[in-house]
Amino acid sequence: MTRPTQRPGPGLTAPSRTGPTRWRRSVPPTRLARSITVYTLVAFALITAFSVVGRDWSAPLVGFALLCVAVVFTLQFFHSSTRSAGWSAPVKAVSFTVQAVFTYLPLTMIGFAGIGMIGCLQASALLGFRGRVAAVLSGSIAVSVIVFARALDFPAIETVYVTVGSTWMGVVLFALGWLTDLIGEVHANRRELARLAVTHERLRFARDLHDLLGYSLSAITLKAELTQRLIPVRPERADEEITSILQISRQALADVRTVASGYRQMSLLEEVSSAASILAAATIDVDVVDPDGPFHPVVDQVLAAALREGVTNILRHSAVRRCTISVTRPDPGTVRLAMVNDGLATEPRSRGRQGGLDALTARVAALGGRVDARVRDDGRFHLIVEVPAEPCADPEGEAEDQLDDESRASVAV
Repeated sequence: MTRPTQRPGPGLTAPSRTGPTRWRRSVPPTRLARSITVYTLVAFALITAFSVVGRDWSAPLVGFALLCVAVVFTLQFFHSSTRSAGWSAPVKAVSFTVQAVFTYLPLTMIGFAGIGMIGCLQASALLGFRGRVAAVLSGSIAVSVIVFARALDFPAIETVYVTVGSTWMGVVLFALGWLTDLIGEVHANRRELARLAVTHERLRFARDLHDLLGYSLSAITLKAELTQRLIPVRPERADEEITSILQISRQALADVRTVASGYRQMSLLEEVSSAASILAAATIDVDVVDPDGPFHPVVDQVLAAALREGVTNILRHSAVRRCTISVTRPDPGTVRLAMVNDGLATEPRSRGRQGGLDALTARVAALGGRVDARVRDDGRFHLIVEVPAEPCADPEGEAEDQLDDESRASVAV
């Protein structure tokens, strides 16, 4: 699997696809990290085994020493794997104890040739345990090397060599195991980001279809019914309504294209004018308070979507006879959209705000605003949407930026 190709910007040249860059892209990072860890363990095991075989020992003694080497490095292989993180504490303790026994047991025979085995034990202590326990075990192993070397009358230079060498090998093995786990977690997180990005795009698509097509199709249905009634009695007015239906249908087609491309913009001022026209065609008396704009582009976009949602819901209830639309600034830091109609006497949808209002509430909440949709004491239904006049950020824009910078690049992981 390969990463997406990045196009060079102005003044930049495309990276060469030969040499190291090419093979790095052809090998998954997690597999490469595991391969390096396995290679390092095999190399240390072979060095230790060659040191044992090179001694002038009897065959049983060489066989026993090689058995200890095999056990130690096999256990270290499992300790360095990502699966060891899920082991229980007793299993980790038993495994570490067995490795410690087979590490120290042959030291009296092979001497400083077992430096790799001591390094493995230190790495296992750091990988298998956390915090003070890992520090105490690692420090104790380093001290035990000094004590063991002095007890065997090792020269001072060999004592320093064994101590420093074992510590170095332990740190190397620990770093390789830790980096392998880290790379695995990073790629798992990138896959999750890709999944969330796909989910976000689906939700955006569904929300935009609801905002745009729900409104347009409701208006087309309303005007088509009106035209049908006007044809026998007022054909000239019916002709005007047909022209209006064609305009709305063309706009709906354009909206579908913008939804598919992801570049959709709505103007609150235009939506207010369109809403007044649509509601008037439905024989609804409309009072409009001109928006006290201009507004921040994000605020303009969200309030325009809220207005469409409100109009779409009104068109679904034929009992509405009067509606008031106002966009005001109750204070310098807040913009309020208010839609009040007389068509509902109870909570809509059996107290369940579904689909559009739920999506609208989530969008407004992301900006730090609120949505209040309910029947008040005056018996009229109030849809109140309040958002900050200057939002700190566009949550949708940030999500799309994250999709560009992180998730799209990780789809190929």
